[in-house]
Amino acid sequence: ALDKMTGAEIWRYGTSKEQGYSPPTIIEAGGVRQLILLRPDAVTSIDPDTAKEYWSVPYEATSGSIIMSPVVVGEYLYAAGYSSKSLLLKLHADKPAVDEVWRDQARSAISPVNVQPIVDGNTIFGLDQKGPLAALEIPSGKRLWEKNLGLPIRASPTAAGGKVFVVTIDGRFYCLSGLDGSEVWSVRGLPQTASLILNVSPAVEGDLVVVPYPSGDVVALKISDGTPVWSENLSRTRSSSQLA
Repeated sequence: ALDKMTGAEIWRYGTSKEQGYSPPTIIEAGGVRQLILLRPDAVTSIDPDTAKEYWSVPYEATSGSIIMSPVVVGEYLYAAGYSSKSLLLKLHADKPAVDEVWRDQARSAISPVNVQPIVDGNTIFGLDQKGPLAALEIPSGKRLWEKNLGLPIRASPTAAGGKVFVVTIDGRFYCLSGLDGSEVWSVRGLPQTASLILNVSPAVEGDLVVVPYPSGDVVALKISDGTPVWSENLSRTRSSSQLA
């Protein structure tokens, strides 16, 4: 941890045999703030002010591959990664501690590789390592649905109000039902040879969803039916609209 004003080191905690890529995550659980670290060999909680360890649960990452940040779903904490690795922990309400609920459910859990999963209610939405977009119910570990869109998704999905929003690498924007993954509507984007915006997820505000496209176009659509409301371009030159 570094002092944000001076850059001076405040504390240093631990190490692992393998290099990890998972960003640290701060949560509030058990009456305290906890800094959650997904490491190649463990999921660990420490005090973000002092680096005092609260708890640690062994986790064996395949080839040291850890990329996603753990996500909180109600009273549960989920972490997963390549080669069907997954771990669900139950957070204690009265103290910084956890109980293991299940791990490595290869046939049902979501094991993301490079794309961060997101949470809406008691459901995790994300890309499984084999490619499909999937919905995982917590705490049961039941896979509610999976959907293959034919092309890779450009960034993490966005979920709100029972809908899931994703953009594929060809610019097509999908609104899917969070209940069963069925397509509510979609908008066809135009492929671009150059990208000004990469790996940016859609944003939801009220009855609008705002979609960033690689060309620099930012478009607001009605959530109900995908009708365009407004659009702006972040570049000085516009070769074509992303909507068609």
